[in-house]
Amino acid sequence: QKQRESGPGVEVQGGGEAFTAAATTTRQQASSRPIQRKKSRGSLLVTNLVHTTLRSWLLLLGLIGLTFAVFGPAFSHLALHLLYGSTWSATQAPLALSFFSVYVLFMAVNGICEAFVQGTSTERGLSTYNIWMILFSVLYMGAVMVLLPRYGSIGLVLANIFKMACRILVCMVAYIRPYFRERTIPNFTLSSLLPARPVLAAYAGAAVALQCSARWVYAEGGAAFFVRVVGGGGAHASVVRGALHVGVGVACLAVVGMSVATSHRDVLEPMFSRGGGGGREAKALKRD
Repeated sequence: QKQRESGPGVEVQGGGEAFTAAATTTRQQASSRPIQRKKSRGSLLVTNLVHTTLRSWLLLLGLIGLTFAVFGPAFSHLALHLLYGSTWSATQAPLALSFFSVYVLFMAVNGICEAFVQGTSTERGLSTYNIWMILFSVLYMGAVMVLLPRYGSIGLVLANIFKMACRILVCMVAYIRPYFRERTIPNFTLSSLLPARPVLAAYAGAAVALQCSARWVYAEGGAAFFVRVVGGGGAHASVVRGALHVGVGVACLAVVGMSVATSHRDVLEPMFSRGGGGGREAKALKRD
C-alpha cells in the first residue's frame, strides 16, 4: 500500500489522490499479470474510484468552461470597454476575447483528460501518447501558419482550440473509453461523462438569449454608452440598454445555476465537502 510507483504523475487538487491510487494499482496489475475477467474487490474499487473521480472533475471543470464559453462572448466587449475604454473595445480585441472564452472550455476538459491519461496509463501507453503529442505539435504549427496570417490573433486562438480538440479526442477514444470497457463497465459510453440534457439545454438557451441581447439590446447603445452618458441627449437610453443586457445575463446565469443544482447536486456536493470527490473510495482502497 505504501509502495510508490516511479514515473510521471499528475496532481489534481481534490482528485489527485484518486488518480494516484488508481495509477499504482493499475501499473502493478499490468506488470504482474494480464487483466482477468473475474475482478477482485480491490480491482472493482479501483475502477469505481477512477470513474467517480473522472466524472466529478470532468463535470465540474466542464461546467466552468461552458460558463466561460456561453457568457464570455456576450460580455467581452462590455468588459473591455469598462476596463480599458474605446482604445481596446474599438479594435478586434473583444472578438479575440470571445474566442478565448471558448478556448477556456477546451483547456478545462483537456486538463482533466490528460490527468486521467497520466495517472492510469502504463509506461507503454504514456510513450504512445508522447508520440501523439509530437503529431499534435506539428498540426498546431501548420494551423498557425494557415490561420495567423489570415485572422491575426484570432487565428492563433483558433489554432490552439484545434490542438486542444485533437488532444481531447485522442484521450477520450484511445484511453478513457478502453480503460472502462476493459474492466467492469463494458457498456461504457463517453456520453455518460457529459452534463445532463437539461443542463446542456439551459446553456444552449442562455447562449441564444445572450447573443440576441448583445445584438439587439447592447449593440444599439454602442461601445461608448458610458462615455456619452455625460453628454445628455440619448445617453440615458444607452445606459438603460447596457443595464438590460447585464440583466439578461444575470437571469440566464440564474437559470443555468438552478439547472445545474437540480441535475448534479449529488455529484458536485461531495467535491466541496471534506475529502473531495472520490475521497471515500480512495480511503476504502487504502484499507484494502
